[in-house]
Amino acid sequence: MDGETALEYSRSRHGNNGEGSDFARARRQQQVILALKEKVFSFSTLANPLKIYNIITTLDKHITTNMQFADIVTFMKIIKEDLDTKNIKTFVLDNSTDGYLENTVGENGAYMLQPKTGNFDEINNLITNIFNAETQQPQIISATQESPNYYGDATIEIQNGTWVAGMAARIESRLEKKGFNIGELGNTEERPYLLSGIYIIGNDTKTDTANALKEELGISIRKPPNSLTFASSSDILIILGTDFEE
Repeated sequence: MDGETALEYSRSRHGNNGEGSDFARARRQQQVILALKEKVFSFSTLANPLKIYNIITTLDKHITTNMQFADIVTFMKIIKEDLDTKNIKTFVLDNSTDGYLENTVGENGAYMLQPKTGNFDEINNLITNIFNAETQQPQIISATQESPNYYGDATIEIQNGTWVAGMAARIESRLEKKGFNIGELGNTEERPYLLSGIYIIGNDTKTDTANALKEELGISIRKPPNSLTFASSSDILIILGTDFEE
């Protein structure tokens, strides 16, 4: 890659195959930094004082040091000869299945990330022991792992029928912690929606999941009217009406 392509690669938030997130972007940025490190410490660079000078000049606005140019050249050679620059550890804190974070929603409906364990002890342990291979990736039991997932075969859609911002997202977070499989989120076509309801869409084999949702949320299971709109992938639709209390 030339510099312009590397910049696009490391800064883009758009992509597929799991590359369309800030977490994926952070990993790509680490790749570019490591590749830059390899280039800087290559023999062709270290053996060429002019290249070193050009690199320092380029980074001059972003680095403050009292080292002289000759000192920097000597320092880089020491790093190349005495340090294992091949064994650099990197880590991205993310909300993947094995990650340290989980999605949540703030009081004002804002999207947030929080530690799966409820505190920062595991993350602090990771940072403290990142150079210790035995403790770099301690086992973390996520909230969804604590509660066995008995309802993963039913895809649940949640629609907010009120003007209360973020309600569907908050209920999503609550249900996922209980092991439910949440698919689509959205708003009802018409608002406000007075009565909350749980609707089984075209498959009566999902009654166990519907009953579990009824018990968890205190919402009645209702017969779906023809006017309902929902995603084709949904097995159960939850509509949060103005009668619903979080």
